Amino acid sequence: VGSEMCIGGRLPGGPCPEELVVVLHGLGRSRKSMRSVEPVLREAGFGVARLDYPSTRLRLEAHVATLVELMSDLPGTRRVHFVTHSLGGILARRTLASEDWPGAIEQGRLVMFAPPSQGASLARALDAKLGGLFEAVMGPSGRQIAGSDVAPLPTVPFLVVAGSTRGGRGTNP
Repeated sequence: VGSEMCIGGRLPGGPCPEELVVVLHGLGRSRKSMRSVEPVLREAGFGVARLDYPSTRLRLEAHVATLVELMSDLPGTRRVHFVTHSLGGILARRTLASEDWPGAIEQGRLVMFAPPSQGASLARALDAKLGGLFEAVMGPSGRQIAGSDVAPLPTVPFLVVAGSTRGGRGTNP
């Protein structure tokens, strides 16, 4: 996991902030795809950690275990929020619901851009049509979001940002 997380109790440029926003990208993307949200969050006074994770290489459970481990080592941070895109929203929801969430850190708010909350219908269609080839390209996480039981309902305040194009039909069925 590549990140700007607090390492040794510090973020690059300073100590771990009391309030940290963890920013998670979607399937097949990198932390660079979420860089436009960072200045806005910093301007609002939050510490920001845009994480890289190998979205197409591991199962959702492995990503969640890594996130929980990172949350467990944030000295000075008392509250963690998440801003996510697509698969990142599923990971954040599973992480927030994890029995292993560190009790010393309060769960903050969650903002999800286009989360596949009921699974991704495009992933389902491609998985059905391509089977093993789909998983070879999109990985085990891609195959998991082709299902419908991808993440529990958040128990923290949350916002879902979604939209459509092409006369309300959208680009992803």
